[in-house]
Amino acid sequence: MHRRVDGTDVIRMMVQFLREQGLARSAEALREESGVGMNAVENLPQFLEEVKAGKWERVMGVVRWLEVPRDLGARIIEQVVLELVEAQELGVARDFLKESSERLVLLEGATIERLETAIATTSYGGGGDIWGGESREARRVSLAGELEEVLETAPAGRLESALNQALRWRAHAGIDDDSLWVRRKRRKQNEEPPKRKAGALTFEAPPRCAVFLPRDVVTGGADGLVEIWDLETLRLDVRFEYQANDDLLMHETSVLALAASPDAELLASACATTVKVWRLATGACVKKIPRKATCLAFSRDLLFSGGSDGVIRAHGLHSGAPLAIFKGGHSSFSACLLVVEGNRVVSAGADGAVKRWDASGECVATTVKGDRPIVAVLQVPGSDNLVVVDNSPVAVLVTRASKLLAKFSANDPSNSRPADLSPDAAFIAADLSRPNGLFLYCLADNRHLYIFDLKARTLDRIFPLDDNNRGRHGGGPSDLGGIVVHPSRNLLATFGDSQELRLWK
Repeated sequence: MHRRVDGTDVIRMMVQFLREQGLARSAEALREESGVGMNAVENLPQFLEEVKAGKWERVMGVVRWLEVPRDLGARIIEQVVLELVEAQELGVARDFLKESSERLVLLEGATIERLETAIATTSYGGGGDIWGGESREARRVSLAGELEEVLETAPAGRLESALNQALRWRAHAGIDDDSLWVRRKRRKQNEEPPKRKAGALTFEAPPRCAVFLPRDVVTGGADGLVEIWDLETLRLDVRFEYQANDDLLMHETSVLALAASPDAELLASACATTVKVWRLATGACVKKIPRKATCLAFSRDLLFSGGSDGVIRAHGLHSGAPLAIFKGGHSSFSACLLVVEGNRVVSAGADGAVKRWDASGECVATTVKGDRPIVAVLQVPGSDNLVVVDNSPVAVLVTRASKLLAKFSANDPSNSRPADLSPDAAFIAADLSRPNGLFLYCLADNRHLYIFDLKARTLDRIFPLDDNNRGRHGGGPSDLGGIVVHPSRNLLATFGDSQELRLWK
């Protein structure tokens, strides 16, 4: 469902923002030109108490920006004038009435005359002559009640908050703009397999896992370091202040798994003893969970983890405590865990089984049961179908009901295999192209990427990952072990036992 933002609400947020920044003249110009005033205050209860206390200088500083009924505005001005008269501030009362009568239309023509008469009179016999039988305090309470009915609370920083939410959504949707204000002319990028090497990152210790953010790639190393790399410069992203200050994210032992939250605000990392949740903007560790995990996945306000004990745990992001435990399914986990349909979970084990779990932790189906470890289980975008890849030359596409739809073989006869390429290749990692999942990328132990067309259900091509330039660290035939795909670009990364992460596009 598409929701449109009313233009007047945008103007109100802009007026509020300009006032908060001390740009009163700009705010006044926008209000006058648009004819749109505020219908909210930052703290409504406090504002109403100020009305009841007669703090009119502060109240009128707010009311001048408000869009209130004319008769209510007129009675507020009348109240202020009468209180000034009662306080013998006749000159101030006269000037205020003159200024206000030009800005607000009083519904009763006799009201201005009555106020002018009250100002001109110098003999006051008490409040009764001015208030007409109703006390000053009662009138204040009445005005506060009417204001409460027509005003709302608008916390400070609404415009910034709305823009931040929009940026988080754009990141979640894979819209990677360097600036919200500058629309660069880009040719719409079709979803295509990689054609060439696009760069490399070099490490002191081998990268064990990686995950893409819209503008970065995050790596977890055998040395326990979690580092965020700028995809444009291929250097540590110093836009994160903690990295600029060499205050890096760390584990005590090798990082085994990484996962980023859908809005790219949180990052989860795991080692042999601990799962940590980091706030990416500040580098703060907001949660530390004592458990070994080999796979991680976010879902809404939960973090799922799977470990070598064959148990899945759903952790609350606020408490870190396990809110649900899924056990009895696997002897141990491959690095495969997928959360679909809210809190429904699909898991894949080193025992060759793929299982579906409901939110309560019950195993509801075993989709696949093979005799080789599963290296990837992937949900096809826009469907319930799963791609299951095990440590063999074959991947399968299955439905939610476990019906086999297609097989993808490294030895597909529709695509000629290079003469020097062994037919005994086995897949060791896999991922889908983004954002539509048109291609399946299967990384094989012969340092080749097998690219399958999911729609045609054929082997599209075999892409060599050796470029005759292995870098200063070299690399053997089995040094690759992982692959990740960018959520919105034609970009993927491969990594393994060598001290390099390579980018391909």
